[in-house]
Amino acid sequence: MNLVENAIESIEVGVEDYQLNVPRRVASAVRNFYAGVLLLLKEKLRQLSPADSNEALLRERVEFQCTPAGVIFVGTGKKTVDVEEIKRRFRSLKLPLDTHRLDKLRAIRNDIEHYASRHSHSRVQEAIAQTFVLVTRVMSEHLAMSPADTFTGPVWRTMLSEAETFREVEKRCQRALLTLDGVPSAARDVLKRLVCPKCDSSLLMAESNAPYAESEFTCQACASTCALDEVIERAIAESYAGDAYRAVKDGEEGPLDLCPTCSREAYHRKDDVCLACGESRPYPNCLRCGSDLMLDEQFDKGMCSYCCHMYEKLMPE
Repeated sequence: MNLVENAIESIEVGVEDYQLNVPRRVASAVRNFYAGVLLLLKEKLRQLSPADSNEALLRERVEFQCTPAGVIFVGTGKKTVDVEEIKRRFRSLKLPLDTHRLDKLRAIRNDIEHYASRHSHSRVQEAIAQTFVLVTRVMSEHLAMSPADTFTGPVWRTMLSEAETFREVEKRCQRALLTLDGVPSAARDVLKRLVCPKCDSSLLMAESNAPYAESEFTCQACASTCALDEVIERAIAESYAGDAYRAVKDGEEGPLDLCPTCSREAYHRKDDVCLACGESRPYPNCLRCGSDLMLDEQFDKGMCSYCCHMYEKLMPE
């Protein structure tokens, strides 16, 4: 079978495993969803590989050869690209790819592999929803295929139904987030990454009209409750990991710093607000000379470094 046939079979087997409703088949179902999506992405790279290159874009290793026509690159070995290399090659080729959903599906796969017994029905629904969107986009945008015509009727209807069910709950959760009061603008996208600390579901329903820093959530998958401070740090770290990496690489300051109020690595430099507690700098100006106080000067009793130094000199020992 070719890559597309293998991809379709993997996804269909995953749906069949899911329909069995047997806990021990959960990991198998999600594993097959993930494998199927990767195979479709690999097929796109295979199609774009130059002729006589041994499917170079698909191979993990590439070698260069001199020919009368010039230098060419040729794929070598049997190993194909992994998910990170797939993402890099899609990015390099300027091909659209929903990396957020792909990363989400991978996270669900990895988590369920280790903790299959603790995951609820809605957690697998979420995996199906991510797969549904990814498959639809990859097939239509990159492979000129129609998912509805490719999968068997029962499998496609199941994927459509489960994805729609998940999305409906997801939309209600997102609408509830919009009612929170005093949300920093830089935290809007961060809130979309919140997950339940007990079951890792993204279906967290916020208490309507609550103050941002005091907001509480109820998981629609396992019914457990949690406060914002239990889930926000992980979401912030995931949201700004890429920006932080690029800043370090370029020798620049990262987007986040230590908050002087809550002591979390969540203070957004550009927006001058903490994404965890919602507070701004407690001392925007020096209490003695009125000069602007930087973030690292917030811990000196409201004084700038010069005034703090002079104060300490004048104080009796």
